[in-house]
Amino acid sequence: MLDDLRMFGRFAAGLRPFVQSPLSLADCRSLVEQCIQDRERNFLLLMKKAVFGHPQSPYLALLRWAGVEYGDLERMVDQDGIEAALQRLFKADVYVSLDEFKGRRPIERSGLRLAVTPEDFDNPLLAREFEVRTSGTTGPIKRLAIDFDLLKYDAAHRRMVYEANGIGNRPTAAYRAVPPGSSGIKNALFALKFGNPLERWFSPTAVSWNPKMLPSAIFTQVAVRGAQLWKGSIPHPEHVPLEDARPVSR
Repeated sequence: MLDDLRMFGRFAAGLRPFVQSPLSLADCRSLVEQCIQDRERNFLLLMKKAVFGHPQSPYLALLRWAGVEYGDLERMVDQDGIEAALQRLFKADVYVSLDEFKGRRPIERSGLRLAVTPEDFDNPLLAREFEVRTSGTTGPIKRLAIDFDLLKYDAAHRRMVYEANGIGNRPTAAYRAVPPGSSGIKNALFALKFGNPLERWFSPTAVSWNPKMLPSAIFTQVAVRGAQLWKGSIPHPEHVPLEDARPVSR
């Protein structure tokens, strides 16, 4: 419970500046353009810090099994670009399949066997202001650590997708699960960040105040109340079971 309280504190502290600095369309476009411009540099920086600087990384084990050090990767990217570098690594069996990523089976290559869990692939650089989970519909439930900086960039990309499809300013709603599931709170925060908050949040799962689910219920309330306090908007989740989704359609 102490860890949960610390997480609530980190989340509440990060939520205020996140809410109070919404992204305009021009901000979103600028962020996406900058990401594209800095793509190779950011990729190499990520690999240097989160893979070669993280001895427990399964990616590092694969790269070293293939005899690839950071300098080798840097030369590949500098000479041929990211796509060509990744193709070379793939052909050298440096990749992770979906079943391996989800921890369903070990990473096995000639002379290498590496037992892995989904958490082994967590990004060690994330600030971990809050933790949520995947739904588990395509495999074991996976814990996700997410920080507000990452959400800002994700929100900018989401807004540009909406703009490309002509729906940037349309009224929006979400039919996504409440915490500990990740999708509902992420969609609510995306929409809030780029200035078109959700009008309704429907959830196939209910907010539960039983002892096992208490941290998730408190977290949901912190998000909703905190956003309102700082002049943002995250609607209260409305439970609509999958067996009868007609309220969402109406």
